[in-house]
Amino acid sequence: MTGAAALAAALALALSIALLCARRIGTAAIICAIQALLSAAALAALRWQPAATALVAFALNGIALPLALLRVVHRPAMSPVIATRNGAVGFWLAVLMLSTLVVAAFTQARPSPASDSLVLGSSIVLLGLLLVAQRSHPLAPVLGLLSSQNGLLLVAGATPDLPLSARLVVILPLVPGLILANAWLRQ
Repeated sequence: MTGAAALAAALALALSIALLCARRIGTAAIICAIQALLSAAALAALRWQPAATALVAFALNGIALPLALLRVVHRPAMSPVIATRNGAVGFWLAVLMLSTLVVAAFTQARPSPASDSLVLGSSIVLLGLLLVAQRSHPLAPVLGLLSSQNGLLLVAGATPDLPLSARLVVILPLVPGLILANAWLRQ
């Protein structure tokens, strides 16, 4: 893993934690867009072939879905504030426990140069799923799964010899897009 890829992936993880702290959907959508840019930059720095996959991943995860999310939020019936389901102490204990488990599992099992991207990507995936579980807003699953999608890009970037068909499946944010379409149609 190059220094640029590691920096971009580490910043994407930091944005995943910032996403957990976001209280407004608009702010969270912007954080997801920046996280998608950093994930695509890490893919480009990892020299993922073809290079256009990083650009397509950013266009879908960083531009198309966040813009659609902002359109749904600006409807009158949608609340712009994200509420938590459980207390803050339990929430941050879960964040700490997930991060510790991921780092411990990957550093013991696979101390290779690709393990940095695997650890950071897996952490982003788990924190995105934690966002889905801890937030009660109807659009929280879109945000959490979009963040998890950005983590999956990093995990796929660290996987050697991944076929092109699997790369194309990884860059498509199908599940977050379907949840957003459902929210759009129900409004």
